[in-house]
Amino acid sequence: PGWYVTVHIGSVPVSLMDSLDPEVPLALFTLLPHEHKMSVMHFLLRRHASNTEPIKSKEEMVFHCGCRRFRAPPLYSQHTSGM
Repeated sequence: PGWYVTVHIGSVPVSLMDSLDPEVPLALFTLLPHEHKMSVMHFLLRRHASNTEPIKSKEEMVFHCGCRRFRAPPLYSQHTSGM
């Protein structure tokens, strides 16, 4: 924290570089060595009003969590208040 670095990235298409706004910061991130392991995460999902198709448990989906994106076969359960 608190350090400024210069990152050099090769093989970037010119079209991508042209689309970047130099006034907007570019965020870079990586995973720590142990962050490839399986974990349990709890999400509350809400279906969009236009979506009426059923979604099966264990059907692989793509999740966006902060700046990370990953594929996972979720298990669904009823959301309760815990009482």
